[in-house]
Formats: sequence, structure tokens, C-alpha cells
Amino acid sequence: MSFVYKKDDFCIPVTKACSRSEVEFIVKDFINKKITFCLGGDEEETEIWRQAGDRDLDCIKKKGSPDNPVAVYVDGVKQEDYTIG
Repeated sequence: MSFVYKKDDFCIPVTKACSRSEVEFIVKDFINKKITFCLGGDEEETEIWRQAGDRDLDCIKKKGSPDNPVAVYVDGVKQEDYTIG
């Protein structure tokens, strides 16, 4: 069963749009920490959005996460097969 990506669940912006190489260290750190997150954009303008948790305050939640992410990681594992929900 594939993971269902729900845009509204990924509402914590981690980075502003910048090159993929500039955010690669964050991606590696999130993988090591087993965080659920997604990447939006392309090689030149990539954004990282983290899935909201129970302890996240509403004031840090934002709109604008990707409709169709480039990559989705669940507990640090890249999902090769996911659906948009």
C-alpha cells in the first residue's frame, strides 16, 4: 500500500526556495532523524516542507506546500510509490 500525500499535513516550511545542493545537508539530516517531509520545486528552486506533529504550534503552520512534490520521505525513507490525496 502506497503512502497518501496530503498537502495540508505538510504545513511546516523548513526552507525557502534555493538550489537542491544548498538543502542537501538538511535532507540528509532529516533522513538520519527519520523525519517525514517532502521536497517541492526543481533543482534550482527546492523547498523542504515537514509534516506537522502533535506538538507543533499553529503559528508556525503555513499554506503553500507543494501540490505535487518531487519527493516524499516517510520516517526518513524515500517513498518511490505514493499517491496524492
